[in-house]
Amino acid sequence: MIERILHFLLIIFSFSLPFGLNYSKWVIPLIIIIIFVHFIRTRNYYPPNNYQFFLASYFFLYLISYLVNFQSGNFIAIEKRLSFILWPVLLLFFNPNLVQTKIKQSFVYGCATAILINFANAIWHSLELREGVLIFDASVYGDTDFFFSINHVGNYFFYSYFSSFLHPSYASIYYIFSLVLSHFIKIRYKYSIQSILLMGIILNSSRIGYVILFLILITYFIYILVYQKNKRLLIVVTVTFIILSTALSFHPRVQDSIKNPSGFFDGEKYKRIKIWETSMQLIGENPFWGVGVNNVQLRMREMYNIKNHEELYEKNYNAHNLYFDTYLAIGVFGFFVLLAIFYLSTYLAYKNKNYELLFFGIIFGIFGLVESNLSLYAGVSFFSFFLVMLSKKI
Repeated sequence: MIERILHFLLIIFSFSLPFGLNYSKWVIPLIIIIIFVHFIRTRNYYPPNNYQFFLASYFFLYLISYLVNFQSGNFIAIEKRLSFILWPVLLLFFNPNLVQTKIKQSFVYGCATAILINFANAIWHSLELREGVLIFDASVYGDTDFFFSINHVGNYFFYSYFSSFLHPSYASIYYIFSLVLSHFIKIRYKYSIQSILLMGIILNSSRIGYVILFLILITYFIYILVYQKNKRLLIVVTVTFIILSTALSFHPRVQDSIKNPSGFFDGEKYKRIKIWETSMQLIGENPFWGVGVNNVQLRMREMYNIKNHEELYEKNYNAHNLYFDTYLAIGVFGFFVLLAIFYLSTYLAYKNKNYELLFFGIIFGIFGLVESNLSLYAGVSFFSFFLVMLSKKI
């Protein structure tokens, strides 16, 4: 009975992840309590694997950095990273293999449901009754051309106005991973679900999401060509690639990037280059220990001020790079622990033919090049949960 309750809670947690912190966080205390009761009754213990060890080490380096640079009332830096230790510890007392397929299925269904809710929400906001006539206007401020509004005034069907539960980039990563899982596991209405997931990725309008999606499709094409040699799947992937390329070529955000590729390096329009330069300068000044988890944003803001980056200073941008952010927070040791985690989730996963974990590591590792994706709950909870869960397959 206890084990069934635990299975149910893990499935609910997986389903709720695409809906963000406000929904998934309430399941965690119940999971902790049930696993504790389960351990008291069974005394089962499962030795940690390398993934659990390195993820827990990653957390303790943050904890040490926090204590060394202690600031009263600033526990948030550790609080949002608690999943780094939570899931490695919880899975010492419970083997998820019996329910792992259902957990993955639940996540895929959760992502598809979130997309459909977002789509319904976009339709609801786009409809307006004017003088007895039902008008469809998707522009946020009204009376604006549909496609023009995407890049200029906002459109309920695209980017942050569409993705109501998570930041569009994070949501896209969730959906891309769901797309990968949907290939490796059995799910009902597979092609319909995959179509919904692709629609969600397109409407989220995240450039890094598009880049990762195409890289995954190319990698998947090579995987089928070399290992499965399935002509039907090769045709499906090729047609999907062509259709997506054609559809995205009409997307205003993509068109803007094609027409103005140098815009990415224009620090006024795309600020990441200036942010990364600032991060690298701080790393150069603090090459061993970093600046401490409590001081990262403080020191970044000081450097923005010194360099006269007014907008970056006012908006207090983070490093927008997982690797820089880790190095600044917990130094060279933390940086190498992070690299070890990605080594395990790519090379070792490939060696052990755990392709779900391999694609997961690739997706999250690339995403980390442009986002500090392990400094927010949406990244930490997703990464920790699935890294440990998928590693149990090896």
